[in-house]
Amino acid sequence: MSYDWNLSLLWDYRVAFTDGLIVTLQLTGVTILFGTIIGYVLGVVLSIKSSLLAPVRAIIYLYMAFFGWLPLLVLMVWMYYFLPVLVGIRMTGLTVAYIALSLNLSAFIADVIRGAIAEIPRSYIEAGKSIGMPFLLILRRVVFPEIVRISLPAMVALYINQFKWTTLASVLAVTELLHTANTIMIQTYRSLEAYTAIAFIYLVVVGLGNLAYFQLQRMEFFKQRA
Repeated sequence: MSYDWNLSLLWDYRVAFTDGLIVTLQLTGVTILFGTIIGYVLGVVLSIKSSLLAPVRAIIYLYMAFFGWLPLLVLMVWMYYFLPVLVGIRMTGLTVAYIALSLNLSAFIADVIRGAIAEIPRSYIEAGKSIGMPFLLILRRVVFPEIVRISLPAMVALYINQFKWTTLASVLAVTELLHTANTIMIQTYRSLEAYTAIAFIYLVVVGLGNLAYFQLQRMEFFKQRA
C-alpha cells in the first residue's frame, strides 16, 4: 500500500517542532540537575556505615523503592492529582513533570553512587591519610574523582534515558515533542509525517549525546587512576 507523503508539513510546523524540542531539552536538563544532586547526596549517605545513620538509610531505601519501582507514567499521573491535595496548590503539568522526573532519576542515581563508592579501594583512602592529607582533601582529590570515573557509564545511560522519558510528560499536556506531534496530527491528520519527524529528532539528539560520551571517555581524566 502506497502512502502520499507530504513532507512540506514538516517545514510548515518547524516552529512548533522547535518549541517542542526546547521544552524537551529544558525538562531533561533541569531534572538531570536536580535528580543528580539529590541522588549524589542520598548515595553518599547510604555509603556511610555508621549505626547512627541506620534509620536514615532505611528511609532512603524506602524512598528509592517508591520513586524507583513505580512506573514513571503512573508516578506522574498520581503526583498530578496527589500533590495539589498535599500542598493545597494546583500545579501545572510541567511542574509535576519536573518533580516526578527528578525524583525518579534521583532514586537510580543514589544506587549508582552507592555502588561506585563501594568499589573504591580502601587503600586509596589509607594512602591519602598516610601522607597527611586532610579528610576533605581526600574526598576532593581521591574519592570524588573515582566516583565520577566509576559511575560514568551508568550515569550517561540514565541521562540518555531521561531525555527519552520526557515523552511521558505529554499525558500531563506538557508541550514537549510527543505532545507537539499529537497536536499536529490532530490538526492535519498526517500522523506518519508528524511522528517520523520527532523520531528523527530523537535519533539525532541521542546520537549526538552518545558521540559526546565517546569523546568524553578519551579524556585523560577518565583514563587515569587516582
